[in-house]
Amino acid sequence: MNKYFASFLLVVTFLFVTPCSVNANSIIGRVIDSEGNNINALKKELIEEAQKESVKKELAEKYISSANINKKVLELSNHQPELTKTYAQYMNMMLTKDRINKARDLYHKHYKLLKKLQKEYEVQPQYIIAFWGMETNFGSYQGNFDVVDALFSLIYANKRPEFFKRELFSLLKAIEKSGVEEKNMKSSWAGAMGNFQFMPSTYLRYAVDYDKDGKKDIWNSFPDAAASAANYLSSIGWDKEEIWGRQITVPWDFDFSEADISVKKPLSYWRKKGVMDSKGKLLPNLEMKGAIILPEGHRGDKYIVYSNYKVIMSWNYSILYSLAVGNLADLIVSRTSVKAKKTQEKGFSKEIVKDIQSKLNQVGLGTMEVDGVYGGSTRDAVRKIQKELLLPQDGYPSAKFVERLDKYTAEKGYYPPLPRKKPKK
Repeated sequence: MNKYFASFLLVVTFLFVTPCSVNANSIIGRVIDSEGNNINALKKELIEEAQKESVKKELAEKYISSANINKKVLELSNHQPELTKTYAQYMNMMLTKDRINKARDLYHKHYKLLKKLQKEYEVQPQYIIAFWGMETNFGSYQGNFDVVDALFSLIYANKRPEFFKRELFSLLKAIEKSGVEEKNMKSSWAGAMGNFQFMPSTYLRYAVDYDKDGKKDIWNSFPDAAASAANYLSSIGWDKEEIWGRQITVPWDFDFSEADISVKKPLSYWRKKGVMDSKGKLLPNLEMKGAIILPEGHRGDKYIVYSNYKVIMSWNYSILYSLAVGNLADLIVSRTSVKAKKTQEKGFSKEIVKDIQSKLNQVGLGTMEVDGVYGGSTRDAVRKIQKELLLPQDGYPSAKFVERLDKYTAEKGYYPPLPRKKPKK
């Protein structure tokens, strides 16, 4: 399945493709391409490596020898996303009225099958439909790339070659065992396949022939696809007794330094801190653990998330994607609607995050890698400055925070801090 970037600021991106600098010739059998790379030598190397990974020689030769370089894959793999979405923009875009209504219709249409799968795999039906909607808009867009060509192109382009080699070899093993012809195994440009966008290694381990027709067909058979998704979720730790999380409210003096995916506390602890559900009721007095997350800082929506949320993130390591899946699942079995709270914040590109990281290093708050990924070390550094400025320590680099950071000097420090005040009633 699709694996995207991991970060607190991870957001959906629209791909506006620019011309790729790689000028690969896709004609099979050409020995040297325009950059002087020996494509045939790469194919020979992959065939040899495949055999070491227990792929039959004739199978490896058949598919690798005839693989094409797909220039569109190269273009997409070289693209650096520029436009980003905030949490509110992402949620309001993904959880539209049409998508919610369609999800509810499909939930009822497949209810009998989904309840049967629930008994076998212990995954609630609404989550299967929610993942389906998020991954491929209920199967309407699964990708139309030849999966062998896509993986071979990514290896050729030196895009995480070891990862994509493993996926290619898994695909070859799957072709032998799945009963599905390779020509029907279409994928996204990154090699994710079927209704639920399984990567080949995931397909190899978790795909199920649920309709017993001799094929593990996650492209055209919804019973196979849904059972495969349920099997995967069950295998990576889905808890049938828990929900994924819920939206919450916090008191005005809440300590936002505790709002982090890594800070797991019993609900009884959060209850004592005054945390309430979205209806204004204190959280239950239970020992079940949850973490509070702030996808758009302390001014935006707030959530408490449980162990199943981490399972959703194992499927796609994105905070926003995981929140959308959880919310969509809830909306399927309720008659409510959702509209994410908007703030004045704007989305962050990878380059903006790199700039923030560079400045945090310059002011002496660590030697973090400037990689554009908003991870734990970056959040911790932001919180240190927020504490000094008497700002809420939510770890979110708001526009106000970035302005202060930009104007920092060793002589004068940051702009004068603004004390927090109790809001007027």
